[in-house]
Amino acid sequence: MMTQRTNVRIGHPALMMLALAMIAGPIAAAPITVVDDDFESPTYTAGNSPTGTSGFTVVATSADQTVLVVDNEQSSFGEVGDTQAVRLDDNDNSSTLFSQRLENDTPLPANKDLIIQFDYKLNSLSQNPTFALLGPEGTGIGLGLAYPDATHEIYYADGSNTRIHLDTAVQNQWYRATLHVNRLDSAIDSWDLRLQRHDGSSVVSDQTFTDLDFRLDITEFTRIRWVFNTVPSQHGDLVVDNVLIQIVPTPAALPAGLAMLGMLVMRRK
Repeated sequence: MMTQRTNVRIGHPALMMLALAMIAGPIAAAPITVVDDDFESPTYTAGNSPTGTSGFTVVATSADQTVLVVDNEQSSFGEVGDTQAVRLDDNDNSSTLFSQRLENDTPLPANKDLIIQFDYKLNSLSQNPTFALLGPEGTGIGLGLAYPDATHEIYYADGSNTRIHLDTAVQNQWYRATLHVNRLDSAIDSWDLRLQRHDGSSVVSDQTFTDLDFRLDITEFTRIRWVFNTVPSQHGDLVVDNVLIQIVPTPAALPAGLAMLGMLVMRRK
């Protein structure tokens, strides 16, 4: 009786490729950029509102509240030759809350991770300048850039709306905030933050904070917002530059064809 024997050539390159692929797991794809804006000319003109491109909208309800493209206020993190940014300047001492803001409502999927990066500079530590990622239910992520008391702390609001200290804000220096926001259908809504500070010559601070809480559970990403988050009884002055929003694709599964590579290195005798 003839018997068949199958030999596996352990050292075969194709089998080694298969083993390495299985160890590495799913194949990560490059993030998809949906907004990448440095507010430079000719797309934007200094003295004008930063609207009409990249999904930005502006709310400013009085002559003493302006959200305008400005020259000679570029980020220290930006490219050489950049000169422009967007400045939120509030000299209105009325009692109107949230009356001035810069927003972007580019559609963002709830079932994908997001990367949101922006540069900012505080010409004033007053009036609680805040970055927010919103959903239909309200503020999902609230990142305070300078709390308006003696601490001037950088903070975020957790699920109980408690202020959680991250750092102390420094006036007139550029920061770069990079948020990695987990998809909303994850078991727990959370986000990570990398916060860098540039003194005009070099990066002098680089911190990472992980597994931060959402303020509210939201079901969709509807918009991002920069706003002064207290009654404007003091002068708020915030500059924003280099806004980047990316969608992180779900890692692809191991290709079916790769799984068949093992068959190529088996031979019958």
